Amino acid sequence: MIACFGDSLTYGFGLRPGDKWIDIVRNGGYDINNYGVNGAKIRDIMARIQEGPLPTNVFVMGGTNDFDSGGSVESLVKAYLEIDSYLTSQGVRASFGIPTPTNPEIAEYQNLSNKLSFFHDELLLTFPRNQLIDFFHAFTPYDSNLFFDEIHPNKKGSRKMAEVFLKEWSF
Repeated sequence: MIACFGDSLTYGFGLRPGDKWIDIVRNGGYDINNYGVNGAKIRDIMARIQEGPLPTNVFVMGGTNDFDSGGSVESLVKAYLEIDSYLTSQGVRASFGIPTPTNPEIAEYQNLSNKLSFFHDELLLTFPRNQLIDFFHAFTPYDSNLFFDEIHPNKKGSRKMAEVFLKEWSF
């Protein structure tokens, strides 16, 4: 079983049940549960993980809300490392999602877009590649046809997220 913790990108904000990427993965034969919460920040995600109980495999993705409210890349990388350490101490195998990009052409999202890009690069330097699911790279360059707003994937984007997860999941 895989437990997926995260924010709206994990939850599947704006999508109907069955259209969310985790639902698509589940329909592909994986035992996977969605514990994503719209608006969650990395500390919220960590608190939910610590509530337990946990299965053997946990997937975690967050950061967009933290960056949008002024969080730093360094603090998010540190939080991912703390989550990894905690899960390892619990005998849980952890994998981490690198969030999808935002539209860098929209002025109000340029700072967020830059932080997500830097976060992507830092995670690739920090974690073994087999521990990461790189949604960011899969959605770069940014394609507005895969999003219903500037942040959240639409039904087509959700299918792409499922494809990326299935291709890159290594546990």
